[in-house]
Amino acid sequence: MSRSRSQTHESRAGSRAGSLPGRTASQAARPLVTRLEEAETNLVAKQEANALLNSQVDLLTKQLKELQAGKATYEKHFKDLSALLAKERRQKAADTTEERQNGEHVTDPQVASPDELNAATAERDEASWVCEERWEELRKLGQAGGWLVDHQHVKLGKVLGEGTFGTTYMGRWRGGDVAVKCVRIQQRDEAESFLREVHVLACVRHPNVMPFYGACLQPPQHCMLLCEYLPGGNLRDWLYGQGRSPPKRPLAERLQMALGVARGMAALEENDPPIVHRDLKPTNVFIDAGGHARVADMGLARWLTPESMGVLTGETGTYLYMSPEMIRHELYNSRTDVYSWGVLLVELITQKIPYEDQHLTPLQVALAVGDDQLRPALSSTTDQSLVDLAHACFEADPLSRPSFSHLVTELSTICSKAGKQPAQQQVQAGVLSRFMKARPFS
Repeated sequence: MSRSRSQTHESRAGSRAGSLPGRTASQAARPLVTRLEEAETNLVAKQEANALLNSQVDLLTKQLKELQAGKATYEKHFKDLSALLAKERRQKAADTTEERQNGEHVTDPQVASPDELNAATAERDEASWVCEERWEELRKLGQAGGWLVDHQHVKLGKVLGEGTFGTTYMGRWRGGDVAVKCVRIQQRDEAESFLREVHVLACVRHPNVMPFYGACLQPPQHCMLLCEYLPGGNLRDWLYGQGRSPPKRPLAERLQMALGVARGMAALEENDPPIVHRDLKPTNVFIDAGGHARVADMGLARWLTPESMGVLTGETGTYLYMSPEMIRHELYNSRTDVYSWGVLLVELITQKIPYEDQHLTPLQVALAVGDDQLRPALSSTTDQSLVDLAHACFEADPLSRPSFSHLVTELSTICSKAGKQPAQQQVQAGVLSRFMKARPFS
């Protein structure tokens, strides 16, 4: 009896043991099917996403090819226009040279023809030459900054100089000497130039930028720009003097002037938004009482905003100092000033007017520079570090030119070395002199 019970218990245990593996396999099979279904669903979703991405890539590739084709067409059109412009200028330059050789009267090739002047005048007459909103905006800025001046508080003295748009006087204001630039506002471009110069000088305060005191904004009779009186004159007079032979100035002193100009230009470049001068040259740099260079004449300056950077293509400035991209009417930025500074650097090193040995007119110089056939040259005896610095400023690609902050760093190093050499030579000469006195020749 007990044996049958034991067998029955074993059979039940065996039955339970036999049924356990069957349930485990079934339970394991269901999650596996679920995972396979999920994997299949994910695969289909990824295939659909991949197909969508492929279609987007194809669309973007097509658009890129269209843009590249449009760019190529635009560049070809631009080159054709530039070639026609260069050809026309060469013809004008050749005609000018021929007329000079024939002894005929020649007009300045940089002066517009009467027809062009009449057209420009008619265009200006259609629009008001002064925008009252801009004047009022600048007046508010002057009131907030404390630099708005009443013309009745300014006393004019002797004439210091005369320019295209006005006259600069020695003046008195608040008991001190000042330089007063009185601008004749008769046309729109004169008003815009005056407003730009006042705005730039009011916003940029730097030891190497023209010190700004204030302005009188009462067009058209009383438009005045008040700045510190700088007794050293401009850089051209400092470099060449008033006589036939230029004054003897040490190279280290001339390099310090170039460094001061670079520092002033770096202040414009680092302004927010940056400012491009567009007419950097020796006559637009002045020397203060301490002998420091001050960048001045901001009438052609422009704020480099995202909007303006896409439209700055106009030929502006002075041919001898103008960058090739500006001559070619291409887009430009503050690196155009770097090129101009490079020309000024060469002029300070050589103490010669740029390209004077070439016997070319300014227009012929511009044509050669625009065609990348001409650059200012330094002699073979010039220190290689200065040659490399100048060549960097003359890079054909403006983006390859250094920034003014970089130029300040590099030229500061060069100036420190140049300043040590004369001192070292002086010490050596003093030692030799004492040695000679101690042991004279018999």
